[in-house]
Amino acid sequence: MAACQRLGATAKKFDGLSLTGKLATMKPTLALLLTLALLVTAIAQDAERITFTTLAGREYKDVKVTKVEADAITVMHSGGIARLDFAALPADVQKQFGYDPDAASAARAALNAANMERQRALAAQQQAREAQAASMAQEAREAEEMRQSAERKTYKVFQVLPDGLLVQEHSRGGYGGRLAGAVSLLSGGSSTTYTPPRTGEKIYLLRGAPGDSVVDDDVFDALVVQDGSAQYETVDGAVSTVRALKVVEMGEVDR
Repeated sequence: MAACQRLGATAKKFDGLSLTGKLATMKPTLALLLTLALLVTAIAQDAERITFTTLAGREYKDVKVTKVEADAITVMHSGGIARLDFAALPADVQKQFGYDPDAASAARAALNAANMERQRALAAQQQAREAQAASMAQEAREAEEMRQSAERKTYKVFQVLPDGLLVQEHSRGGYGGRLAGAVSLLSGGSSTTYTPPRTGEKIYLLRGAPGDSVVDDDVFDALVVQDGSAQYETVDGAVSTVRALKVVEMGEVDR
């Protein structure tokens, strides 16, 4: 009945003429083909729409089935879109869409397994992120503790080694400031006082400094912490043990 009504409605679209009047001007074969095409379209549209009442008593009237799965159908109705399990539908609807309880159980089991695997993967990713965040926080705390215990000094490169720099504490020297000048004048000296550069005799092994950016006799400031001891071989083949330092922060190099 609905198919015939749609067929009649479609016929009215032909320039205000009835389907009979329009077909009368065509060849019989073409008219027959057009009639069949319109009828098949109307029947197909009806085939997509069903009316039923679920086992729980809810009525779905003239709904459009948009998807058929092993365990459910998805329908479009006046209130939106709903996915309905076959187990909740009447027997005639189940039969209409080929419901197989065994296939539905297998599909649900596969879906549950996939969901569990996805949840495990998400949980593993979350744990990895939390572990990474904890590691970064620990590194930041250790770096801050190291910085607080570090000393800033000036060093002069004695020798560049594969595993670090042999350095000596160094004073750049220079002229004294206004206070030093005023003190010097009061004591009968000149207004400026020059202090020559001075390098200590003690040698340290400095670890963590970029050895490729410095050469012998370079001078730089560095924030360092104690790092145990180290040994190196002198130019005459002897083995010398020195205190090791680790670079926390390195300043620009004077050359």
